Amino acid sequence: MTDAQENKLSMLQKVQAHYAHNSAAMAAIPALAALHTELTGYITTLLTLAGQTNADITGYTANKHNKRNALLATVIKINAAYAAWLYVNGQTIEAARFDQTPAMLGALRDNDLYTHAQDLAANAAPEAAQLAAFGIVPADFAALTAQSAVFLELIQSYKVQVSLRSAGLAQLDVVLTQAMQLVSTRLDNVMKVFIIPNPTLYDSYRFARSIDNTGAKKTNLYTNTLSPLALAMVVQLPYSLSRSYRVHNTGPAPLQAALSNTPTALQGRIAHIAPGDTLIMISKDYNTDTAAEYFLLQNVSETVAGSYEVEVG
Repeated sequence: MTDAQENKLSMLQKVQAHYAHNSAAMAAIPALAALHTELTGYITTLLTLAGQTNADITGYTANKHNKRNALLATVIKINAAYAAWLYVNGQTIEAARFDQTPAMLGALRDNDLYTHAQDLAANAAPEAAQLAAFGIVPADFAALTAQSAVFLELIQSYKVQVSLRSAGLAQLDVVLTQAMQLVSTRLDNVMKVFIIPNPTLYDSYRFARSIDNTGAKKTNLYTNTLSPLALAMVVQLPYSLSRSYRVHNTGPAPLQAALSNTPTALQGRIAHIAPGDTLIMISKDYNTDTAAEYFLLQNVSETVAGSYEVEVG
């Protein structure tokens, strides 16, 4: 979510909380209950969409990158051997189709690399016995087949994740506009009935109704080391359902992360981050308790020191 969207959602949640604390005083106006039920529905949808638009595709990207490199290495090996065999046997036209440098193959887009791998398998595999003299063994073709299948699944999954996030962003704008219209054109006008009989209630509503215009948020970055088995409170912040914590394990030790109600113990859903991995944690996915203000990391190794980098968004 953008800063402006976050600010508007925060305002909607404040209006929702204001009604929850003053519902008895507003009971004389039945229309308010219906309006706040509708508002609650919008907020629920917005929080769901916020989680979707903040969805972590870092894992997909890193995994795809690793699998692509593995497939690329196999393609380069078989490609060079097959092209050499074609040249030796006088098939220069066909050889030219596979005579590509590692840089040329590395520059192929994901779909093109997969297509080339399939083309290479279809043409070179029948000549597997002949390619043994060029350093190619049956395990190389088995790897080509397996790596191609895994890579295809990953590039398809990655596209799905990107599409879902894009769709979520578009839908979030629509729902946020609808929620803002409900407040500005309907709820604001109904609440005016309290200006004379209950000015304190009306003033507190207007305070809740104000949008926090905090401007662009600066991402907070926290880095440190962790001794073996050490538990550290990285940061304490007021609870927000849509707050994100991007955790990068920069050391050699496995880490655990949690959003806890206390600075001294991991609570809620515990995340596991292997050395070198990155994980984006959204508050609502790991702890829904509004007292969960402490973001904790623990080194689970008994012998190796760890280190981390955490960005709070």
